[in-house]
Amino acid sequence: MRRLFSLGKSGSPRSGRRRAGCALLFCGSVLSCGLNSQAQTTIITIDAPGAGTSRGQGTGVGAINASGVITGTFTDSNFRCHAFVRNADGTYITFDTPLGQHGNPTCPQTTAINNAGVIAGIESDQSFGCANWPDTAGGCGGDHGFIRQPNGTINVFDGPIDPTRSNPATDPASINPEGAIVGRYWTADQGSSSTSFLRSADGTFITFDAPGTNNQATPGAVGVNAAGSIVGNFNDSNFSPHGYLRAPDGTFTIIDAPGKVGGTRIGGINSGGEITGFFADSNTSHGYLRTPDGTFTVFDVPGACAGCIQVAGINAEGAVAGIFLVPDSSGFLAQHAFVRAADGTVTTFDVPGAVRVIFGHVLPFVGVTGINSSGAVVGSYSDANDVGHGYLRLSADAGDQQ
Repeated sequence: MRRLFSLGKSGSPRSGRRRAGCALLFCGSVLSCGLNSQAQTTIITIDAPGAGTSRGQGTGVGAINASGVITGTFTDSNFRCHAFVRNADGTYITFDTPLGQHGNPTCPQTTAINNAGVIAGIESDQSFGCANWPDTAGGCGGDHGFIRQPNGTINVFDGPIDPTRSNPATDPASINPEGAIVGRYWTADQGSSSTSFLRSADGTFITFDAPGTNNQATPGAVGVNAAGSIVGNFNDSNFSPHGYLRAPDGTFTIIDAPGKVGGTRIGGINSGGEITGFFADSNTSHGYLRTPDGTFTVFDVPGACAGCIQVAGINAEGAVAGIFLVPDSSGFLAQHAFVRAADGTVTTFDVPGAVRVIFGHVLPFVGVTGINSSGAVVGSYSDANDVGHGYLRLSADAGDQQ
């Protein structure tokens, strides 16, 4: 089963065994933290009540909505995991997902929250698919999807998985204002194949893949906007990465950035239909912004090493947030965060105390998991004692201008 504080999306301490972890697509280095801020900002540490303070424990942030409500996961002093909601006024609500298939505690990992406060996430269940629980011989245990309403009601759901296979799973990634959820579910043993899904607010479940998808390369949807446009990623039969846009009528557009050689990846879509992500040319990787008419704007982050940029998300105004790597004098790579404003201004930042210790070298290391319409950025990091924390970065102004 998964370890909660393995690096997840852009360095968050969420489970990441089957999801693309914090490894950059094109340089193969593990990611997570950052540079000095170049604009006046406020950074608030997010520590859920009850979070443990020993190595491998702590808090991780999963997402933020337009109102500034934050959701995430924490591990207590007994290494049991729980979820939380942090309201805009700083008050917390903690919650657990329903017991697993055989009555065992489960581990909630929140991945998205919409403007109504509806949360989507993953419920890890060590007993899922275990016919002879607690005997796990032969491999078992997996994930369910879950939805939490603002009143605290939680519904658990599964895609059309085969629970007799090892490690069955349904992994939600995004939720739109109407409550539609997208993600991927696993169609073969141990996460070796997957398919994208759309679960409508009424519970209707649709599965799909972009034309030319190689299901053994773990494709999946990563974002859905209010109009019902869905974006995701897949590899073709040659394992070359591409993005896709699925229109509400079910038609697909394959997203390949101009000049791509090593492949294209999508990080998210906003309410206006702008898509962001990153791609590799023959020398390095770049970020991009694609407008609804198909126009691409390519951008770079100053100081990033070759192939060392990853985009985490985009807000309604077209501001993009992500992470990048910079070679350290020790020969290792430090990870920093960035925000690219809608006018193209790039601001880099670090979070105080966010580090990773590699063979005695202390490196800045911060992750990014989301940006909301006010330009507030959230993410996660570990301190020097390997205790996890979340953070909220409030910009000096809505556009995060320098």
